[in-house]
Amino acid sequence: PPPPPSNYLTLIPLSDARLQPRDTRLTVVFLLGFALAIAGAVFITVPRGVSIGEVCVRPSRMSWNTTKSTYQLKLLAMVPVYNPNYLKAHIEGELRVLFYNTEAGKQSMGSVKLPARSSPAIIDVTIDASDVPSDYILAILSQCSTFPEVLIFFLQGNLTVSEGRLCLAGSL
Repeated sequence: PPPPPSNYLTLIPLSDARLQPRDTRLTVVFLLGFALAIAGAVFITVPRGVSIGEVCVRPSRMSWNTTKSTYQLKLLAMVPVYNPNYLKAHIEGELRVLFYNTEAGKQSMGSVKLPARSSPAIIDVTIDASDVPSDYILAILSQCSTFPEVLIFFLQGNLTVSEGRLCLAGSL
């Protein structure tokens, strides 16, 4: 009898390459490398919080003009800024000095570049704290000229950190 025309019966030898399992090592290595590259890019580019440490303020210059009943007080504020990012950042804003509820002076900070991975970057800001009303000046002159006293000035700031597309605002 002749063989049936179509029963799809075929013999494939066991040594045929189509019967061997696929070698997936190259695909697995490529996918692992791709996943590591994406994880590294995310680790480097995702922004972390920039923080400000304890601000140190000390008098830079103090002078009295008794004939005009004025004084000049310049303060040096050292602001430590921690940038844990792998990218550079910029900080800007202003610092104000208050004598109780009256503004004695303020200083604007232009855009200061923070290096990547800085711990900390110290920003020096000189503030003229001599601009108070005359009734406060008389109180300051009388308190400091008669008895050695400690006068309390308050430092207030509003700083903005930007890193490319990220912008964080805060105050101290």
